[in-house]
Amino acid sequence: MPSSIRVRYLAIGGCLAFLLLAIPALGQDTESNVLTEEAQDSASGQPELRPGPSPNSASEAAGGEDTAAIGRFTCADTNDCAEKDLTAQNRMADATDEMADLALEQLNATYWEIAFLIATVVAALLAVGAAFRANKIARDSAERQLRAYMAIDQSVKWQKAYDRSPDDIVGYNFTFTWRNYGQTPARRCIARANFGTFDTKIPDDFSYDDHQITDVSETSHFGPGQHFNLSIGGLSITDGEAVERGEKFAYVWTWCEYTDIFGKVRRRTEACYELRITDGGATLNPTVWGPFNGADEDCLHKPKT
Repeated sequence: MPSSIRVRYLAIGGCLAFLLLAIPALGQDTESNVLTEEAQDSASGQPELRPGPSPNSASEAAGGEDTAAIGRFTCADTNDCAEKDLTAQNRMADATDEMADLALEQLNATYWEIAFLIATVVAALLAVGAAFRANKIARDSAERQLRAYMAIDQSVKWQKAYDRSPDDIVGYNFTFTWRNYGQTPARRCIARANFGTFDTKIPDDFSYDDHQITDVSETSHFGPGQHFNLSIGGLSITDGEAVERGEKFAYVWTWCEYTDIFGKVRRRTEACYELRITDGGATLNPTVWGPFNGADEDCLHKPKT
């Protein structure tokens, strides 16, 4: 055989031997690369699906057994990747649920903080209101204890009116003593007294108007314990005898208006007495009578001065 032909056959044989040795090694490299990428995908939590080798490739025709092994590994890897992808999705869903639960807990904590803040503000407002009420009560109590109180000292006083001698009685005079029973001065005092005789007892609707001009100037001031007298006369001996016999009824009434040092309102005190005469005119017993008795809001009339 010519040498050239032998060289040609040797070259062809060498190529065939090279191919027979190279194809298995190529299959092993491919399998190693697939396993490496699977490990990387498993580590990253996001596996990548890789298609298997094409059935029309020349390498598969040359190495059928290795290509079938690669195909079987790729199919198993696809199922495993799907399972891992589902696991990753479940983990992401669990993480989302945990984040939602955490957000809900934070929201609930915020609600409780807001509720606690509102409760604190309400408690503070209630405390402030209670302090204001306590202060008002203390102030009102102090005013009630310290203010001026004008009232009749004991009762109306009376004395006989003589003409020329003590045996010559012509009538009766009456004196009211107004005294400040408070602890502070009574300012701008004004008072009046009245007297009247009636055929019957004073009716319930009697107005207790002023019939006589007997007063104290409104510029008068009276300190604690100080007093002033307000006198009135006019009950004749004839009317006195009629009163003693029960044929007539005699009354005296008086009022006093003033302002205390706090100066918030004008104050008023009223008093009325029925006169009862006994022992031939020797004794006169004033007795509190009717609705014209009271102080401040209990008075029959509101302040007029």
